[in-house]
Amino acid sequence: MKKLIIVVPAVVLLAIFGWLFLGKEKAVPSPSGSSDITVALPASGGLVSSPITLSGKALGSWYFEASAPVFVYDSNGKILGQSYITAQGDWMTTEFVPFTGTITFEKSDTKEGIVVFKNDNPSGDESRSKQYVVPVSFR
Repeated sequence: MKKLIIVVPAVVLLAIFGWLFLGKEKAVPSPSGSSDITVALPASGGLVSSPITLSGKALGSWYFEASAPVFVYDSNGKILGQSYITAQGDWMTTEFVPFTGTITFEKSDTKEGIVVFKNDNPSGDESRSKQYVVPVSFR
């Protein structure tokens, strides 16, 4: 079972990176992942520089203690930065709650990357983990 838990996320990440970065002549891919979050900023395929302003809305269950993690990866899979989004209202609800945040990241050797919004999952149970991926280009 542990191998399956490790292999499935690895295969998903490889598929996302292959889709995003090997087919450069294609249109900008749409964000992918959970429908429990809607991201307004950064825009899918947008040109970004550090720091990135983050905004959108997520179901209350996305947060824990009114926050959730976010990461910036380059197209080689290297983590360039990590931060948190913060709920802008009562997060203990089943409704969507607006969020804001910023993430500072180091300069990349690649031109493309992704911003990954993850739900805060204090249980550590992988079956409860969710994420939303936004493709971006670096200035």
